[in-house]
Amino acid sequence: MKYKHGFWAGILSRAVIGLSLASPMQADSEDLHVIQGGPAYFDIGLGAFNAAGVSPGRGYTNDTLPELDLEYQTASKLFGVGALYGIIANTRGGFMGYTGFYSDIACDHWVLTPVLAMGGYNQRNGKYLDGTFQFRLELRKLLKKS
Repeated sequence: MKYKHGFWAGILSRAVIGLSLASPMQADSEDLHVIQGGPAYFDIGLGAFNAAGVSPGRGYTNDTLPELDLEYQTASKLFGVGALYGIIANTRGGFMGYTGFYSDIACDHWVLTPVLAMGGYNQRNGKYLDGTFQFRLELRKLLKKS
């Protein structure tokens, strides 16, 4: 556990950065701001595990597999940060359940949604991730309605 202090320092610094992004922003234009409220969302996504074809190490292979992603983002937010819950499953039985935080940042006609989550992964015949406990980082970019 020689990396214990560095690990927690990294988590703490990311939390501070996230909270600073969630507070109301001061910018030169009125277009950049954190969306404080809004409706709850249920997202359904289709994609691919290991779309880049990355090998986890000698002796392991990870095929590119179709995946299904179901995610619920709560409507209630504290300082612009809301909770989310989700599950990802691939066609070989691998799945991950996760929970975390998100924020919506509006800029002109775009909405950026950074996501930080953690969860548990069950490999079955799916992608090898070298452990059950996993983190999920995500950044979405959406076009706002005019």
